[in-house]
Order: sequence, then structure tokens, then C-alpha cells
Amino acid sequence: MKKQLIKYIPLLTLPLSNAVFAEDAASTVSASTVGSVLTLDSMSVTANVAEAKLGGIDVKTLPMASTVVNQDEIKRLKYVTPDELLDRIPGESLSRNLRIPAGGKSYTIPLIDGAALGSPLSGSTQAFSDTVNSQDIERIEIFKGPTSALYPNNAFGGTINVVSKGTNQLPEQKTRLWTEAGNYDRYRGGVSTQGDIEGVGYMLDFSSWNLSAYRDQALIGGIEHEVGEERQQASGKLIFHPDDVSSLVVRGSYLNVHSTSPGTLTQTEFDSDNSVRGVNSGFFTNEESYLGSAIYKRDITDVDHLEANFNFKYLDEDGDSRFGGVSEDIDIDVNGKASLKHDFDFLNANIIIGTDIYQGSNDDYNPDNNDYDYSTTDIYAGFAQIQFSPIENLQITAGVRHESIELNHMDLNAAGTVTSDSSIKFKATLPKVGISYDFLDDHRIWFAYGEGFLVPTTGQLFTGRGNNSALQPEEAEHFEVGLRGRLPILDRDLTYDTSYYYQDIKNYVVSTDINGFNDRNENAGKVNIQGVETVIEYQPYDFIRFGITHTFSSNTFKEYIDNKGADLSGEELRSSPEHHINGRVAVMPMEGLAIELGVDSQSSYSTVDNSSFDTKGRFERDERINLRLTYDKGPYELWFHALNIGDVKEDRVSYSTPRNGDPRNGERSIRTVDGLQLYGGIAYNF
Repeated sequence: MKKQLIKYIPLLTLPLSNAVFAEDAASTVSASTVGSVLTLDSMSVTANVAEAKLGGIDVKTLPMASTVVNQDEIKRLKYVTPDELLDRIPGESLSRNLRIPAGGKSYTIPLIDGAALGSPLSGSTQAFSDTVNSQDIERIEIFKGPTSALYPNNAFGGTINVVSKGTNQLPEQKTRLWTEAGNYDRYRGGVSTQGDIEGVGYMLDFSSWNLSAYRDQALIGGIEHEVGEERQQASGKLIFHPDDVSSLVVRGSYLNVHSTSPGTLTQTEFDSDNSVRGVNSGFFTNEESYLGSAIYKRDITDVDHLEANFNFKYLDEDGDSRFGGVSEDIDIDVNGKASLKHDFDFLNANIIIGTDIYQGSNDDYNPDNNDYDYSTTDIYAGFAQIQFSPIENLQITAGVRHESIELNHMDLNAAGTVTSDSSIKFKATLPKVGISYDFLDDHRIWFAYGEGFLVPTTGQLFTGRGNNSALQPEEAEHFEVGLRGRLPILDRDLTYDTSYYYQDIKNYVVSTDINGFNDRNENAGKVNIQGVETVIEYQPYDFIRFGITHTFSSNTFKEYIDNKGADLSGEELRSSPEHHINGRVAVMPMEGLAIELGVDSQSSYSTVDNSSFDTKGRFERDERINLRLTYDKGPYELWFHALNIGDVKEDRVSYSTPRNGDPRNGERSIRTVDGLQLYGGIAYNF
């Protein structure tokens, strides 16, 4: 067995999941070749490969693109919006999904401890922040593409798995108090405590915050509202070890949010005064949710390992949105997943079999129409995956996932009488396969193929804007090849992770203007997405480190003639910049102190699918520059952040195509951000 010793010090940049880091500059960790698979004994600052697993298998031995964000990085970022973290991840799109900028679709599935947070058909990259308290996060595992049989087939973009604290071992005794304040009436604070009582671990956390905004007024339904967010969040966890071979973690959380957004501005409004409230473009949401979950693990024998997850979520929500109007919803989501892993004593082989079940309901009251919608979604899935190494350094992974999906919807009038009742079923059995090869000790090349399947939602089919009950499921065919490893430069290792992906999506659903007044969802032929994602990190000296994340993407309609007869084949999907670069440099001038300067830049993009509509052409956002200072030594943590130093106000720009009866016809629509944000905080640990 060959070993290499590598020195690192704490990072202020996003760690690669295949990189090796140690808690202080004098620490050393080893990378080794075990059997026929290259593994890294340590990863990030607080996580290691033995902890970061997918179905009980080390993440970085799998042929798929992945990134692991450790808990130390989460603490340093102190993010409010998850985009502060996701900007540093290769493959983040401009609209709620990994890789594919389609905000109304669930191409990205949020998970907690391996089980879905809600319906797999209503996820997004940011959804984890609305359910999981950041103080309860051990790490975030991000997997790209529909290449794993262990996760739902609609993960065209990928999955984001939040691993909560204390799932593997009893927590050390600790209590943390923290507070933070900044401009725009920013205040956040909280308390957390953890430990164990007679072998039973516990973790408790409470946080609260109040935020305003640069645009502090919104006009919603003709009524003026103050913009901002008030949030209270609490979570608790008990950790049991009934015997030496099993563990049970029971978790509960509560979230109460009132959030008001000023909405978008037209180009004319933005150019005149970018602090104005806009014309009826704002929206608000009141949300109260409860989440209960449990995860049970047991080593049945030395070679048989059982894992079962369960999540229950109750959401009571009301609000007023630009497109949906006034509504009152109650959502109930139940997720269950169980898998059994068996290790063979030949070819370093293992097999995983399991089932994944989801049942959800949505009870929606529409005060404007005084009627009710009631929808249910039932998903039953079975999966199997085998991994083996036929020759030294070569590893093969193959899997299959079957899903049966049933969607039901009823309309009821004010008297409770059913006025319509619709039901539809879909099913698919799809393959996933990959191969990886370790060469030159420190490098791995891999290839993956997977197929995806996304059914229309009940909203697209029956209830939402432009509903169409004749919609067909979207189907994806995905190819990806990657290379990861490290290169010795000046006695220090440069770590890299890069991959190229190619995916065709047929029956792609778009919303089209059918008569100047109404939209209709339609299957629009075929879309192609492809790109290259790369992360490089290098620390030439103990006191400085560099990191860069680069995403190249090309998202185009492959075959599409719209309802007006325009051939959009070859047109770029809107909000698809070719390049997104996030660069960071971290300086550690003294023990405990770290200073990071980061720049986030993206190239221009089309604001509308038919680019000929927008006479201004492509939009290009100015660079965002962020400065973060942290001091962490002994019981104290201090931090000061200056985000968006260039005071950039434009966030994402789209184009509203000309429509009869719409005062915002034929003009750009600009989603804004707060510009320069300054805040600082202090924490005390005891």
C-alpha cells in the first residue's frame, strides 16, 4: 500500500470533495490506494471520505460529479440566502436548479440524511435552507446528473443531500451563543447546545432573524407592504445507540417565516429609480412548517448493512404571488426509504437493494374564487445497484431504478361539492451505469451514463397557469466523463476536479402564449444541455491559498417550433450564460485569523428563449466582489463580511414578451438584490 503525506491548513475557500485538509498547519493526512480503489483518508476540514457516503459507498469512489461542502465552510460563510454558498459550486444555474435554468421544474432534489425533504417533484437547489437549520448541518453533499439508482429519476440536474449533525456518533459537550447585525436592519442570533446524558446524545438549536432590504416597499394587490423577512427556527435531536451495531437518530424541527419581496422592476423603472417598489410585482408568504425524521442504521452482520430513513413534513402556508394570486395551502409530505447493502468477499463487490416511497397531499384554498383544489401524489420506487472491481484500479457501478407515479386532483366549490376529478399514472424503469479507473496513484478518470424521467406536476396538468392534461413526461439521456486528482507543484499539491456532461431532454415542457392573453404548457421537442465544470485549489505557502470554480454551459433547443411557427432550434435557453467563474484567495496572516477575497463573474446571456424579441440583446451582469474576515480562536468567533462591494443591484434579467392587456408588455423584467451588504457578528462557545 502506497502512502503520500500532504500538508494543508484551514481553508477559506470551498473545499473539493477529493481534496485533503488538516485542522492546523502542522497536521498531516494520508492518501492511499486500498485494494483496487483510490481513497483519501481525510477530506475537507471536518469531514472525511469514510463519512461522505452514497448508499454506504465512499462518494469519491463513484463515477459521478460531486462536491462536498463541510461544516466549517458553512460556519465561515454565515449565509442567509443559499446562493451565497451555491455560487461557489460548479453547475449552479440562474434559476432554482443545478445545470438547467428552469425555475418551474424539479430537476434538483433536496434531501436530508438521504431522504427527500418533500415531494421529489417540487424541489430546488435552495429548498434545503427553508427546512434545515444551518446550525444543524454537518456537511452538504451535491451529486450531479441522473446517474445514481439510489435517487429519483427526475434528478436531471442532481441532488443536494444535507447531512445533519450527530448522525454517526455522540456529540461532544458544547454550547454556542451567537449574534450578528448589519445594514438594512439586519439582525440574526441564536443559541445551540449539545452533549449526551447517560449515552443518549442530544442537540438543540434555536435561531431568529429580522431582515429588511434596499427596496423596502412592495405593492401587492394594490396594498403597500414593508419588504423583509422575519424568521424563527428551532430544531432538536436525540441520538441512541441501542447496541454496538445499531444507531437511531430522531429529529424534529419548526420553522415560522414571514417573507415579503418587492418583486421585479421593468427596465424603465430600474433606470429611473432602482429603489422603487414597482407596479404590483411584489409578493408575500407566511409559512409555518414542522418536520419530523428518523434514521436507523444496523450492521446485521459484518457484510450486511441496513439503513432506513423516514421524514414527515407539515406545511401551512398563505400568501399573494404575482402569478398565483392569493392562496392558502396545507401540504403534507411523507417520505420513507430503506436499503440493504451486502459486501461480497470477491472483486471488492457490493450490492444495494431498496425501496423509496413518497405520499403527499396539497389542500389549496383560493379566496379570490372561493373554491378548493385538492391534489395527491404517490410515488413507489424500487432500486438496485452493484459495484465491483474486475481488475486492479478499475471499478464498475451499475444500477436500475423503477418508479410508479400516480397524480390525483379534485376541484371543489365553496359547498364542498366535487366539480372535477382527474387522475393520471406514469411509470419508468431506467438504467444507470458508470466506470472509473485510477492511474498514476493520484488521478481518477470516470465515465457515467444515466437516463432520467420527469412527470408533469398536478399544476402543469390540472390547476396551474397554462395547465394541459395531455402533457407527456420529459425524458433525459445523460453522458458524463470526469477527471480528478492532484498534481505536485513546488512541494505542494494542486487539487483538481473536472467533468464534461452531455444531456438530451425530449418532450421538454414550455409555457407558450396561445392567444395574446393566456398561456399553455406544451411539450416542445428536444433540448440539449452540455458543459464543463471545474474546481482547482492550490496552496503554495502556509499563509495563502487560491481556489477557482469554473462552469461552461451550452443550453439550447435542439428541436422546437413554437405555436407561432417560429423555428427556435439552435436558440439558447434564456438565463444560460456560457461562463460562470468564482475565484477566491484566502490569506491567514496569524493563527485564528483568515481573510478571503472572492470575485463572482458570469458572461452574457439571452433574456428570452426567442432572442429576437429583446432589442437590447444579451444581458451581462457586473462582477460581484465579496470580502470575508473571520477570527476563530479559543471560545470566541468574530466575523465581518462586506458582500457585493461593487454595489451591483441587478441580479437576474428576463424579458416579458408582448401580450395584450399586460401593462408590462415587451420590456425587460429585472430581479434586484440589495447591493452592498455589511455585517458583523460574535459567537461564544463554552
